[in-house]
Amino acid sequence: MKLQILTLTVMSLVVFMLYCHDYFGLAFSVSLPVIATSKYYGVGPEQRLIFVGDVHGMYDKFMLLLKQVKPDDRTTVVLLGDFLSKGPDSAKIARYLLRNKDRIQCVLGNHELAILFALLNPKKARKFKPKRKMDPGDFSKWKRISFVTEDYIPQETKIKKMHMRLARQLGPDVLDRIADHCSAAAYFNLTATNETLIGVHAGILPNGFEHFKIADLTMMKFVDADNWNHTSKNRFDNAIWWHDLWNSVHDYEDTTVLYGHASSAGLTLRRRTKGLDVGCVNGGSLAALEYTFDDTKKIYNTNLYQVPCK
Repeated sequence: MKLQILTLTVMSLVVFMLYCHDYFGLAFSVSLPVIATSKYYGVGPEQRLIFVGDVHGMYDKFMLLLKQVKPDDRTTVVLLGDFLSKGPDSAKIARYLLRNKDRIQCVLGNHELAILFALLNPKKARKFKPKRKMDPGDFSKWKRISFVTEDYIPQETKIKKMHMRLARQLGPDVLDRIADHCSAAAYFNLTATNETLIGVHAGILPNGFEHFKIADLTMMKFVDADNWNHTSKNRFDNAIWWHDLWNSVHDYEDTTVLYGHASSAGLTLRRRTKGLDVGCVNGGSLAALEYTFDDTKKIYNTNLYQVPCK
């Protein structure tokens, strides 16, 4: 009888602690692995790459897109960030990604980082405000997301209830594995042509190879035309789109950047930058760009896939 009472007491305590975790923001100390700022992959001519814009938890549309793409053993799918949040099925997207890690690579977007930040700061994430609304000294109070190149606080992001809810729903195990598998940037060296494809969520600057900034890779839309150290997701005086800058610089003629994040700009396919966020979660479409090698012409061909999300 005493053993039964003790067992029931322990079980009740566990249930109570889980209840507190889910509803009052109390949690055990949570940590995440140090996240790769960049990962590098060699891609042979027999391999096929599929870059996918912001999925935002739209699992059914993602499945329809994959049905069009018909990935096989030679295909690598690359998610360009913000594959979680907003839409109805982020948990399904997370599970599918982790089940297919050998065939899907991913870069982290600002929404994944908001979820990771909420996981690391469960008691007070709801109090976090973008840097323009906080005293700089306040940032020392927060647990940071550790990347290889910096410990990061998403200073231009508002942590919303959906981020906190997903942090609880997905939990430390799933988010730990996503953090371990993804990176902030992914480089694909096309060995047949010695070209490079870079996958990022938001953007990268022409000098970004030597000076990685997580904020640029995951949040940036605009850069000061005269001072490349000044970037932001919001337009400001003397600002230009980062991809206008990239396409005006001729030092990287063999390098193309594929990105999401800018649904307001729509599908933006330029010579050396490819914007693939077409606002699926807002009723637009879900887009993917395919790269395959033409052995006759010795060049890479591209093919665009789109699924309407209305």
